[in-house]
Amino acid sequence: MNLISETNQGTNPYKNSLKQPRVLVVDDEPLICWSLRSAMMNKGFEVITAASFKDGIREIYSRSFDVLIADLKLDESDGFNVIISARDKNPSIKTILITAFGDENCRHKANELYVDLFVEKPLVLSEMVNSVSFLIDKKTTTNPN
Repeated sequence: MNLISETNQGTNPYKNSLKQPRVLVVDDEPLICWSLRSAMMNKGFEVITAASFKDGIREIYSRSFDVLIADLKLDESDGFNVIISARDKNPSIKTILITAFGDENCRHKANELYVDLFVEKPLVLSEMVNSVSFLIDKKTTTNPN
């Protein structure tokens, strides 16, 4: 697994806001969870990680999230089911599906579920952070609550 780090150490736009945007990362690879968490926390996001499908579902139902990043391949299920569960609880959650196994069937199903972003590994951390920032900004301008 290869993570490409191009983290931009710029300013933190959420530093003085009342509510930090909250991101859930569900991936069974500890390096991906750690890398995404570190990069996003540097930008002012609150980041929770879950290393399994079951832990991800537990987090979804224990608190609210602005963005969900889910790996396609998980231990007991898949990222599609994580996204479905998250949307059942919070229809306005923004979603990113990441995978090393992207094919046309996966892309088609992601489109059917209205996944906001489909990203193939290896991940570029700066692009992931920018994508999450964009989705959060998009969410707050279309739904200020």
